[in-house]
Amino acid sequence: MKNLLSCFLVCVVFTACDDNDEPPVIANSPINTVLAPQLFNQGGLRITEMMEEGEDKTAEFNPYLFVFAANGVVTASLNGQANSGTYLLFQDDGQTELLMNFPNTPALFELNDDWYKVSSANGTLRFNDSGDILEFQPQ
Repeated sequence: MKNLLSCFLVCVVFTACDDNDEPPVIANSPINTVLAPQLFNQGGLRITEMMEEGEDKTAEFNPYLFVFAANGVVTASLNGQANSGTYLLFQDDGQTELLMNFPNTPALFELNDDWYKVSSANGTLRFNDSGDILEFQPQ
C-alpha cells in the first residue's frame, strides 16, 4: 500500500509540472514598471506594423483601437464594435513577453500568440515572434 501511495505521488508531481502552463504576471517586476505605462495608454494603441510569415498584414489590423486594462483585459474596437480578449505580460527565459488571446474574434486570431518584446521607445512597442513583427503606437 505504501509503494502504491508513493507511486501515485510521483505521478502527480510529474503530471502537474507542465511546461505549457502560463506563467504568472509578476506584479512588482521591471516588466510592469517599464512596459505598463506604454501599454496602458489611455487613448489606446494602434498596430502600425504587422508582418506574418513575410506578408504585410498591417492594413488588416491598423483600423482597430487596442486598449489594455490593468486587469488583463484587452479590447480591440472597430467601427464602434468592441472585441474583448485577454493578455498576460510576463518574463520567460530573460525575455519580456506579451501573450494575447481573442477567443471569440476570428479577425484577430493571428494576434493570439506570445510576442517577445524587441523595443519600447517613444511610446512605440515592438514585438517579434519567430520573425513575425507586431508594433503598437499610441493613438
